[in-house]
Amino acid sequence: MLTTCKRALLLLPLLLALLNSVTPRVPDVSSILAPGGRTPRYTHTPRNALSSMNLDDSDWTNSMYTSPQSGLENSSFFTEDITNLSSALLKEDDPGEAAAASLFPEFLASFLKHSSSAVPSESEKVVVEQLFQRDAVIRQSQLVVDWLECIAKDQIGDFSDNIEYYAKNVCWENTLHALKMRRKSGAAFTVPLVTELDPDAPLRQQRPLADLDREDDARLLKNLFTLIRAGMTEEAQRLCKRCGQAWRAATLEGWKLYHDPNMTSGRVELQPVEGNPQRGIWKACCWRMAEERVLEETREHYHVIQKFVILGDLDGLLEEFSDWLKASKPLPSHLLRFMTHLVLFFRSLGLALKDEVCVVVLKSYVGLLVQDQQNELVASYVGQLPAELATAQYASFLETVAQAELRPRCLQLATEAGLDVAAITKLVVETVRERDDSEFTHHDQTLETATTKEDHMKIDIIDWLLFDAAHRAEALKQSNAIMRKFLALQKHDAAKLVFSKVPEDSMKEICCQWAGLGQDTLPAEDENAIREHLCIRAYLEAHEAFTDWFSHSSSAPQKPAPAPEAKFTERVANEMREKEYQTSLSSWSCRLDVLTEDVKERIYNVLLFVDGGWMVDNRQDSEPDSERSHQMAALRSLCLPRLSFLLLSVLQNSSRHQEALRLADIVSSDQHRLYQVFSKEELRRFLLKLRESSLALLDRGVDPLGYELQS
Repeated sequence: MLTTCKRALLLLPLLLALLNSVTPRVPDVSSILAPGGRTPRYTHTPRNALSSMNLDDSDWTNSMYTSPQSGLENSSFFTEDITNLSSALLKEDDPGEAAAASLFPEFLASFLKHSSSAVPSESEKVVVEQLFQRDAVIRQSQLVVDWLECIAKDQIGDFSDNIEYYAKNVCWENTLHALKMRRKSGAAFTVPLVTELDPDAPLRQQRPLADLDREDDARLLKNLFTLIRAGMTEEAQRLCKRCGQAWRAATLEGWKLYHDPNMTSGRVELQPVEGNPQRGIWKACCWRMAEERVLEETREHYHVIQKFVILGDLDGLLEEFSDWLKASKPLPSHLLRFMTHLVLFFRSLGLALKDEVCVVVLKSYVGLLVQDQQNELVASYVGQLPAELATAQYASFLETVAQAELRPRCLQLATEAGLDVAAITKLVVETVRERDDSEFTHHDQTLETATTKEDHMKIDIIDWLLFDAAHRAEALKQSNAIMRKFLALQKHDAAKLVFSKVPEDSMKEICCQWAGLGQDTLPAEDENAIREHLCIRAYLEAHEAFTDWFSHSSSAPQKPAPAPEAKFTERVANEMREKEYQTSLSSWSCRLDVLTEDVKERIYNVLLFVDGGWMVDNRQDSEPDSERSHQMAALRSLCLPRLSFLLLSVLQNSSRHQEALRLADIVSSDQHRLYQVFSKEELRRFLLKLRESSLALLDRGVDPLGYELQS
């Protein structure tokens, strides 16, 4: 039975010849056909009947080699059909000897490097037999080779029925016929062909054979490859000899291990020598050919996977997967898909696998699906990951889904795959929300900040929590968190867009959900979220009321300019414009008073927010959230002084100075403790503004507080 190593070496020259016969190429043969003197031919004794190849009716190898002990009794190479070969063959150096001469310097250098004074006492055959007895991996590999040969043999069936090559006794008869016809006619070839018919002529002359011969060679090599792959080496050699290519059959003898029993037997009668005495040269030639890119496919990923699957070495296979994924060059998409399905298949069989490698393979394939926008497939593969990692992976995928019409479908697929949709949607919103690295501190800008593209992403991300009513409480909490940041940055328009995303019935829906569970009171987290939502609504309403007041106060009607020394018609027209102005002014003043009352009421709703104050939790038994607590306290320090100054400016511009002074009582009240959210600088500015109102009252003839002066 052929060993694993010799099987690979045996197929190398044949496969290269097969590829060369299909696609002619110009190889570099300078390293093989080296110049120099001829080396003596090594011969061996004929083998007995048990070890013969039984090619046709005689052992053709007996006519090629003779034993060193028996002398040169039979030195003829081929005694028949010599006329079928070109006479130039006899003038050429033997290609095997030329190769030996080329490789001898390498052999000599290796011999000198690893020289030893010990005389080898064991032949190659004995050494390999001992290796088989000692190494279990070699024996397992041999079993795999036997199994593969058996499978290949079953696939080809009866070879005599499937053979495509027509048997003949002359090699390259069409080329030979063309050479004879040219010799007779003396005409030149339209297509240059080889002029000699030794086996190396096509390579040496770099000329092709006749077209029919090349087709025959391609079929022959294909069938030889099939036979050797099935372990039918003897049948392959018999086919070569029958087709007139005995030299090719000889190349299939080179793998055999050399063994001379006469060295150790001590018997007078000589015994036949086995194997190839120059097997080292034959192996070196095979390895030299194996370095060519023709056999690049032997290192393909799929072949490596086949090897590990056949050997049942799943740990080794997963290590290969890990190395491939760590490489800088990305894997082909179909290969990554196959790796993923192979891992899932092994999992379904209950086999023990390295979980960390399986996770890496699945994550890589999920990333490929996301990149290719295979939205329908992502959830099913993410579902094969560990729960926590699956949540993170699918949340990352949802960030890339920008089309609103695709979002409900993605959540439906996640539900069908058994993913935690609530945790996923919460994570995707938190990830986008926390991507902003701006600090939550006091900002000095007084103008409204524009809404950016990143802000719109945060606004739209809330939609993930609104598809399912069961997530309404989480939607309320996340929207509050986004609006807190917008309010701190004075992005009131962005905060209004977020607020408009939350359905108006959200608070009612949350209460109904807990009531359906038999709870009369809401959890502290939900109740505080509802209160915070109401606080934000009150602030946005106050800010919108001030915006309306400011816009209206800035659009007062313009008094028409009087025309001096005008004519009668012009004076009449001027009087009409004056009346229209007075009417518009009266209407504008009434509207301004209404807006002033509205903005005053809405700002007071914030400053005097019920049950503890604006942005103050009503229940303290919830789980502590330091970040939220810090942001709410910061918002009180940012927004309440700001609203106080806005209200003060509204009242002063409306000449309501006495009401402006009452604002000081509210700020200094111990009930609301608004003074605690003012900085010293803000209090100083606030008192200066109140001083202006007191001076205005004094100018009216009343005391600084707006009361009548006592005489």
